[in-house]
Amino acid sequence: TAGQLLEKKLNKKLSHKTGKKYEVLNFGVPGYGVDQMYLNWDLIASKYNSDFLFIYMFENNYFRTISPSWCQKGFFGLNYFGKPRCLRIRPFALIRKEEGEFIPKKMLQNIPFDLYYINLSHLKMFRELQNKNDINEFFSLLETLPLKVFPPAMNKQFVEEQNKYIKSKMNGKRMIKKEKKSFIIYIFSEIFDKLKKLSKTPKPKENIWEEIRYKGDSKNFPSWLTNNLVNLKLIQVLGNSVKQNKGQFIIIDTFKFYNRSTPPLDFSSEFLQNLSKFSNFGYIPLYNKLDNAKDNGTPVTWKYDPHLNELGNEIFANALFNYLEKKEIIN
Repeated sequence: TAGQLLEKKLNKKLSHKTGKKYEVLNFGVPGYGVDQMYLNWDLIASKYNSDFLFIYMFENNYFRTISPSWCQKGFFGLNYFGKPRCLRIRPFALIRKEEGEFIPKKMLQNIPFDLYYINLSHLKMFRELQNKNDINEFFSLLETLPLKVFPPAMNKQFVEEQNKYIKSKMNGKRMIKKEKKSFIIYIFSEIFDKLKKLSKTPKPKENIWEEIRYKGDSKNFPSWLTNNLVNLKLIQVLGNSVKQNKGQFIIIDTFKFYNRSTPPLDFSSEFLQNLSKFSNFGYIPLYNKLDNAKDNGTPVTWKYDPHLNELGNEIFANALFNYLEKKEIIN
């Protein structure tokens, strides 16, 4: 993994120059949103007093943050009239200053879910600042808003149902082999998914903040602007907490690597970079190096899995090493 490769390289190539022994700890958890990363830092990782803390950012981290529920058909045997069963097993982050505001009914229909996360007056202000490209004022306003993170509402039920299912359906084991599926059905499913993706046309950039939503669903998720704001606030608070803990905070940006066809990814990278400048955080555009390797015909992810393969991890580790080498030698 990138962490193991980085630790070996630091001790082999940098230790003799600085006189330090390096240890790399990995607190990453698959499937976490940025709110969970923040809580992970606050409750666990902060106790280790690290000199540097890196956070790996990509599209799904943001989506998970504003998706407190997890749904699956037949979830642990819990069918709800033939529909997927949903449990609120993620935290819920808000950046509201007041509990509520008077909102005209017509406006409420246009932005129904945004107002769970942020007050309407502040949402309007952020839209204006984004249109003016006033970055300093944008992040200064974000810094004034309070962050509230509520715990998962159904975590206890989730654990109980999971344990029941493991005992009754999996003979007490946490891992079993999946049943074999028809190869023909699998191929048709793959072709259908690819055709579906090809048929989608990107939204024009000028409408991106209001129109692009989580998985294109405007009924159940906030706009990309609100999504972006909640996540940026969490990263801002997390980074400032790391700095107060006498550590250096570095954002690893891979947004544009995973899905370059989705317009918001350009905006997300731009705002991560601007947040880094505003808050004096470190910033590594890892997507550049991953894209270069991929464009040269060298795969950096697994064939049937979007996660980084051995080469991807090596590129990741080298990017971190290059950043740390400059910092350590200069200091």
